[in-house]
Amino acid sequence: LDQYEDEYRKVLLDRIQAKLNGQPITVAEAAPEEPEMDLVDALMASINAEKAKAEANGTLSERIEELKTTEVK
Repeated sequence: LDQYEDEYRKVLLDRIQAKLNGQPITVAEAAPEEPEMDLVDALMASINAEKAKAEANGTLSERIEELKTTEVK
């Protein structure tokens, strides 16, 4: 356990000591928040994309019939 160092505790104690000594405390800017993704919207978009792709390629049964009538050389 001695091989690990508690970085958070060390930084916190350093900041507390700096504040007690009257030194200014610098605060890092928070990372900008990313907009939350609506999982239902993402799922619907995925389903609609697959439907569009299937419609563009024809239905499976149509494709099977097409392959049956294709002449093999």
